[in-house]
Formats: sequence, C-alpha cells, structure tokens
Amino acid sequence: MTGGMTIARRVIDIIGGPTKVSEIAGVAVSQVHRWTWPKSRGGTGGLIPAAHQQVLLNYAREHGLQLHPEHFFDAADIAAEDAKRCEPAQRVSVAAKPAKALRA
Repeated sequence: MTGGMTIARRVIDIIGGPTKVSEIAGVAVSQVHRWTWPKSRGGTGGLIPAAHQQVLLNYAREHGLQLHPEHFFDAADIAAEDAKRCEPAQRVSVAAKPAKALRA
C-alpha cells in the first residue's frame, strides 16, 4: 500500500486499535504492532497473518463494523495481478483444414 497506511493499520483502525485487536486475536499487543512494520524490521510487511483474519472478520460482523474480506488485500496489487493474467494471449496461427471433396 502507498501513503504509509498499511493493510494491517487500516484493519486495526476499523476494529478499534491494537489493544482491541490483540484481545480478539489472542496475541500480544506488540505482535499486532509488528503487523504494521516492514519485513526489514521484523514485521509482516503491513499484512495481517491469515490465521487471524477470519476471527477479526467474525468479530466485525458480530459488532456491526464495516470490515470485509477485501480489506485484507491491496486493491492495487490485485489489479496488477489481474492485468498480468489478462494480457493478450500469443496469437497462434491455425491452418484451415482442406474441405473434403464432394462425391458425385
């Protein structure tokens, strides 16, 4: 993500902060903070580990919070991957089969 707002930071904010998320996920607050750190600092690169995503989604649904599965993914990354998959295929020349001669 760009602009300093990581996926993890956005989700943590929606839920109510690191302390609330740590209670829901059953992890230390320091671990929740590491989700917002770059990998070079020992973090997860701004991603929430998959093991905690469903429990956070369940909590949000039960408490009327606007958190959805797509919040756990970077739309720009998804668009880039989709663009790669949708590149025009290489054109393959297929020779036409000769028509069968009509029998008289």
